[in-house]
Amino acid sequence: MTVRPLDAARYLEQQQATGETTGAPGAWGTHIRPMADLLAEADIEPRWLIDGLIPAGWPGLLAGETKVGKTLLVLGLTAAIVTGGLFLGKPATRGSVVLILADDPPALSKKRLSELLAGLPDVYVSIGRWQPAIFTELAAIVAEKAPALVVVDTLVKTVSSVGGDENDSSQMDRIIEPFIKLCTNEQTTVLLIHHVNKAGLVRGSTAIESALPFVLRLQRPDKTAQDTTSDDAQVVQLSWDWKLEPIEPVMARYKDGLWQRLGTASEVKAEQRERRILALLKDRPDGLTLDGIVEDLHARRQDVAGTLKDLTTREVLETYKDTREGPGRRPLLYRRKVLGNSSPPPTTTQAERNANAAQDVPPEDPDAALPWVLHSVPVDAPYRGDGIQEIGGAATLPLVEVFEP
Repeated sequence: MTVRPLDAARYLEQQQATGETTGAPGAWGTHIRPMADLLAEADIEPRWLIDGLIPAGWPGLLAGETKVGKTLLVLGLTAAIVTGGLFLGKPATRGSVVLILADDPPALSKKRLSELLAGLPDVYVSIGRWQPAIFTELAAIVAEKAPALVVVDTLVKTVSSVGGDENDSSQMDRIIEPFIKLCTNEQTTVLLIHHVNKAGLVRGSTAIESALPFVLRLQRPDKTAQDTTSDDAQVVQLSWDWKLEPIEPVMARYKDGLWQRLGTASEVKAEQRERRILALLKDRPDGLTLDGIVEDLHARRQDVAGTLKDLTTREVLETYKDTREGPGRRPLLYRRKVLGNSSPPPTTTQAERNANAAQDVPPEDPDAALPWVLHSVPVDAPYRGDGIQEIGGAATLPLVEVFEP
């Protein structure tokens, strides 16, 4: 509304009558105050729904491609919140949760709720197609119970119910705004689930993403990163875009109703690279050069060099110079360290190695004298209540190769 100067007094009168203003012209200090006063106060610490991951009392978006596990992730998140447990290794603030499950068929939603959340307290649900009356009830339950989390699965279902277009920025602003207002109690986090396009970007108008202070992205990792378990578990990567400090993406594993934190994306990739190097050198007792390992792994030279340096420092690998006669500089070779043996392996020619292979003479197995072995350890999951099992050591690792003394 445009207010001319002569109409200002009457305008303020109307605003005061409806409770939309704090006083007469010139009155301020409640919402606007000197910056020096604000900066003199103690720092404002963010409040967390999931410590360091999901803020409390703010609206946000969970975006991902179809069937990547968005609904299963929020069900695991729900279990952690209503029990005050862990989510991806981080403590959750305990509270109630409202789930608006409008995307999947009611039969599937009920089956998942029965399998994953049955018996847990303080969970309120709506299943089936979205209709405007659902929002009326949602606003009422938020006003009465101030739930810690409201999940709307999915945003596009609320758009189609009013004949909107998710590419229309003004339409999406109008649809998202009521959900944002549910957070005005500063206790309720609203998480809207949405899809991404073929390029991996949030689908629809840019107004969707810009209207929300944080966005979670759930995606399938690249092929090498998926090689994290030896079973049929699903591995995904969860990343954050929001207005505070950056948070490194996390790799998670889902199987049998449990979400497990595998580590940050860089940690998981480093662990996988280490396992691949050790597996490669297991069959090469005479060792390989840095360039040879890089070529076999199809990895970045800088990454491989860093991993080799770390393994050598930890005395898992050892280095030596090739002593065979011939022109040129002697290359530095890496091999798995065998207990009690620091000398280079016997010098053989390629012809001799080929002859040995033809006679089925296997190379000496270096694992026989190693103080550790590569093996698989089954997951021990005695407690499902918080929907996640934290990986803390060898005894609780999933089915992956680990070092054990």
